[in-house]
Amino acid sequence: MLLLAGVSCRPDETTTPKDTPKNEAHLLPSKTHGGYNTFGCLINGNLLPDEEMSEKFFSKYYYENSGSLLLYMMADRTSISWGIDEHFYFRLDNIRKPGRYVFYFDDSEHEVRGLFINWRGDMYRSTDAPNLNDSVILHISHLDTAQNIIAGYFEDFSMKNETGQKKINVTQCRFDIKFN
Repeated sequence: MLLLAGVSCRPDETTTPKDTPKNEAHLLPSKTHGGYNTFGCLINGNLLPDEEMSEKFFSKYYYENSGSLLLYMMADRTSISWGIDEHFYFRLDNIRKPGRYVFYFDDSEHEVRGLFINWRGDMYRSTDAPNLNDSVILHISHLDTAQNIIAGYFEDFSMKNETGQKKINVTQCRFDIKFN
């Protein structure tokens, strides 16, 4: 005698972490250089900023004639309070013209340099010990001080949290800023 039993399987949402890569590259802002105040990147394949953040999104971008560039984006995923859930902070000095700039994380000569990413409850800082031997490469593709526009992108990079136990991969990071 043969007994057949039907089993129905449904995906278990608990087995899929919220940081599973979604391949959201198609949602990134276009690569432009018109001063459209756009910023976007993929962190472990997930879009930053994402659709949940669209209503509670704050950004600050500036470029100073001294050559200092600041990219700062923060967003709140909850509708209850303005607690900051995700942010991307990058500051680098001495950007004077389009080109390739290398930011070495162990460079202690420049106090105002920094790369800090808060992602899904963990902080990733260029100043943390597991990252000190690393660097990030920034390409400035457009810098127009008459029109106050700076645009560019980061080469893909990785960072670890302060304990070195968690790692993020940051890819396709781009920006196009109209600064004051």
